[in-house]
Amino acid sequence: MGYTPQAARILITDRTPDASLQLMPYDPNVPGPWERRAPGRDLWNYEICVEILAERDLSLDAVTELRCVGHHHMRCNIAPNGACPEAGFSELRAAPSFVAAVVAHGVSHRELFSRPDGTATVLVETAWTGLYNLPRRGAPDPSGTIVYTSPEANSVARAILGAVASRRDEDVEALCGLFQGRTHLREALSAVIEDHLGLRPGALER
Repeated sequence: MGYTPQAARILITDRTPDASLQLMPYDPNVPGPWERRAPGRDLWNYEICVEILAERDLSLDAVTELRCVGHHHMRCNIAPNGACPEAGFSELRAAPSFVAAVVAHGVSHRELFSRPDGTATVLVETAWTGLYNLPRRGAPDPSGTIVYTSPEANSVARAILGAVASRRDEDVEALCGLFQGRTHLREALSAVIEDHLGLRPGALER
């Protein structure tokens, strides 16, 4: 993989890997790219990144909480050398896109986004901080005709979330502009999010 630090990978799998991969069986008794830790001494090798890969299905039933974290501005094992479109993303920027995608694409598992009392998790609260301020800074305030009680309000709100998830900023701005002000926009967005994620009505600040 063309990025630094050099990655030494250990694959845990139940199947026999394809011979073309030229993988070497791991023997813990053979010295690897790390040093053995002496008693009472911690060692850190800045030139090597040890990665353990588990090849198996991951059940969401074992997940207790979801959080977004910041993405390194350069290092990415999907798109190395800074080519990743999410390079440098902070939690505040990533959470709105993630939650918007969950709602827009109808992903289930409500228990990962709402607490037993119907309030939002930290992830959803963080996402709402960004979604609350739509459209983006510098964009004109919405001046359309749709109010949050309009029959089409929920459909337009979902379309906005879909555009946010795919980072189509011009579409986000155009769709937000269909609402009669930010108050109606926020009411529609919060209602759609609360309903899909199993939050109690009013859980998200208007």
